[in-house]
Amino acid sequence: MESAYHASGLLPALDGADHFRMRRALRSSYSRARLDQRIGEVCNDVRNHTEDWSVGDSWRAVTMCRHLVNAHLTPLLISVQAQDLFDDLVAYKIRALKTQIVNVMPKFLLKTHGMKKKAKAIDILRDRVLDSHTAAQREGCPRDHADDVLSLHQSDPVFLPESNLGFIFSAPLLASTYSGDELCFMVYAMISHPDIYAKIRAEADTLFEHGDPNPEDLNPSTIDITRRFMMECFRLYPIVPMSIRNVMNSCVVENYELPIGSRVFIAQTASHYMSAVFPDPHTFDIDRYLPSRGEHRTPAYAPFGLGTHGCLGSHLVEMQLALALLMLAHYFELEVAPASYKLKISSFPSLSPNRKLKFTIAKRRHGLVV
Repeated sequence: MESAYHASGLLPALDGADHFRMRRALRSSYSRARLDQRIGEVCNDVRNHTEDWSVGDSWRAVTMCRHLVNAHLTPLLISVQAQDLFDDLVAYKIRALKTQIVNVMPKFLLKTHGMKKKAKAIDILRDRVLDSHTAAQREGCPRDHADDVLSLHQSDPVFLPESNLGFIFSAPLLASTYSGDELCFMVYAMISHPDIYAKIRAEADTLFEHGDPNPEDLNPSTIDITRRFMMECFRLYPIVPMSIRNVMNSCVVENYELPIGSRVFIAQTASHYMSAVFPDPHTFDIDRYLPSRGEHRTPAYAPFGLGTHGCLGSHLVEMQLALALLMLAHYFELEVAPASYKLKISSFPSLSPNRKLKFTIAKRRHGLVV
C-alpha cells in the first residue's frame, strides 16, 4: 500500500519504537476531545448534508451512509470539505487493496488511465489541506489532525516525509468508508427492531429538544439504549473482523510454528460468535451490556482490534457514530427497501450490507435548521 501511495513508514505498517512514536504524536488527533470541542460544527455538517433529503427519496444504503459520515468526519479531522473527491479516493484505495494486498487483480490494473485520474484526488486533497493550514489561517482555530501532522512533519521531516502527506490527509476520507459501513449496519438493525428504534428515537428527541447537545449531555445515562444498541452492532457486525501482520521473530503458538516472514491473519472478532462468551451469539441482544451481564468485559469483545495496533480513534468513532445515528432518528423516519430485504454481507474492502439494500425517507420528523 505504501508503494501505491508513494509513501514510506505509514502508521499501519510501523512497529516498535517508530510505531509508538507515531501513535503518541497522533493520539490527540483522533481523540473524542477533538469532537467535543466542535460538536456544534459536526451537528451542522450533518444537517447541511441532509437538508435536501425529501420524503420518498431512496439511496443505496452503503453509499448514503459513507457520504453522510464523510460530510462531517473530514471537516472535523482536516477542516476541509471533500465530498467531490470522496468517490475517487475510495475507488483508488479499493483498487490498491485488490492489487497490492489481497492479489485478486494483477498489479498493472492500479496504473490504468482511469486509476491514474482517480489518484490525482490524493494530490488535490493534499494541496487543499496545505492551502488552508497556513499559520495565519489557523490562528484562533481549534487544532485538527492536519495541524498535528504538519507539526510532526516540520519538526522531523525524515520521520514523517512530505511524500506521506497525501495518504495521511486522505486517511479521514478512507476512514469514512469504514465508519459509514458500520453506520449502515446500525441503521438497518435499528429499522429491523422497531421496539429499539422507538427507544433510540425517544433518546434522540430528548437530547435535541432544546438544540444541539453539549458533550456532557452524551453520557451513558442519557443515551443508554443507543449506547448498548451500538455495542451490539459492533459485536455482531464488526467491519474489520481481522488484522494482518507479518512475523518478525519466529515463535510457537499453540504448538504451531510461525517462521519469520509468515503472514498471519488474526481473526480477533471470531470470539464474537462463541457461545461460551456470548450466549446465543447470533441473537441481537442489547442487554448483554447491562451491568448485571457485562459480556463485553473481556478481550473476546474486540470490534476495534487488540494490542498495540488497536484502532487509534475508537472513542472518536463511537461518539461520531452515536451523533449520526441519533440525528437520523431525530430528524427522519427511515425504511428498508425493498421491504422484503434480508441482510446479506459484502466482505470487501470491509464488511458492509450488500448493494441491494436501500434506505428510504418515509417521514421528516423535525425541521432542519442549518
